[in-house]
Amino acid sequence: MITIFIILAVVISAIYLLLQQKTFGKNPDGECINRIEKSPNYKNGRFQNLSPTEEVLKDASYLYLGGDSGYETHFSQIGKSHGPFDLAILDCGQYGKDRPYIHMMPEQTALAAKEWNAKVLFPVHWAKFALLLHARNEPINRL
Repeated sequence: MITIFIILAVVISAIYLLLQQKTFGKNPDGECINRIEKSPNYKNGRFQNLSPTEEVLKDASYLYLGGDSGYETHFSQIGKSHGPFDLAILDCGQYGKDRPYIHMMPEQTALAAKEWNAKVLFPVHWAKFALLLHARNEPINRL
């Protein structure tokens, strides 16, 4: 208990000292603004990319991060228009037949990744909380 109190006191003290700094939260001026203006990315009063987006992305990996979603036909449309993906991060757990639009069944997660031609599927939302009646390891075993 004393350890927690000491850690809490140190954190509160650090935050207090940070907020007391004269430069905290104010706009840059003087030498700081001169350094900003000399940056090769700073033009016409704002920062800009030096390379066009296509050039930056030409060797990039493509990732799809899915939110909480049930499977629907739009998944195949996403794959056709935006795929293939190097990595698909999709929910796979906390599902139930009574909530088809909230989380995907494991088989639907696999189908979505297949429709997107995902090289790697990273299933999430399984074994973290026991919100529904399935066992914590059931989603990954079914997948």
